[in-house]
Amino acid sequence: MTIPHPIAVHAYIDGMRVWFKRPLAPDEIAWLGQQCRAVPRDEQYIKLRRHPWPMRFNRSYVERYNIFQPTDEVLRWLANRDGVHLSYAEISLDWIFDDEVDKDYADRLFRSIIVKKHHGNQGISFDKGTRYTAARGAPNQIATYADLPCRITGEEYCLHIDWRISGSEALRRAGIHSANDLINFDYREFWRKRLILREINYSALGRMLWNRGKQQKRRTEWVKTCGPIKYHVDRRRGYIAATALGSTQAVIDRFRKEINVNRCLIPIDVEHLLPR
Repeated sequence: MTIPHPIAVHAYIDGMRVWFKRPLAPDEIAWLGQQCRAVPRDEQYIKLRRHPWPMRFNRSYVERYNIFQPTDEVLRWLANRDGVHLSYAEISLDWIFDDEVDKDYADRLFRSIIVKKHHGNQGISFDKGTRYTAARGAPNQIATYADLPCRITGEEYCLHIDWRISGSEALRRAGIHSANDLINFDYREFWRKRLILREINYSALGRMLWNRGKQQKRRTEWVKTCGPIKYHVDRRRGYIAATALGSTQAVIDRFRKEINVNRCLIPIDVEHLLPR
């Protein structure tokens, strides 16, 4: 199983949340707005969003800005400015396809095989066509949608993937300590570690579920023969379970405490899906 090859792959910073100890002057706000791309938010296109209240845990930071699609100039400006604290970043990946058929197929396939490490009990939710792997504010969340053009090129048949990182600690774990770390950011290595695609081995899953229920340790596949017809019992059982749950992630979440789910997963090569 492979996702169709995109004709282009774009990686960029889609958004960030920045706190300032010194309020921005009007000319700084105007310059900052000129340096950002407008993105759709709440049925309108915006570049900046100002929150004029102090940080809850450190009131020396007096205001916050949500900055959308900052340029390298913005990142350098933030890196050289004192009293700046980065608390959120969206690292985005856009796959561009030839037509809507390939794009929709890639979207369905990706949603079914993407796996997030340490997902635990975060669950999967949907809102207005966007798939989320956790609730708002989770340290790490994957959001995907395929109903808008590419944010930076305008190309139409686009599957958009966000890795959303909230909180200083989660950012540090991703190697992002300040805006300076986002200059010349290694998107390929970032996504290589996080773009985990896994297919279900239905036979292995079905056999492990049978062994769990019957307290057995059978290792061979169970095949019933009825004349010329062979019925793969384990494969059928695994297929039914996986289809009912809907995705590899859901299978992992459901059975991770009962069986060694990793033994049922088949890695999928992602080299052609990474930014160059």
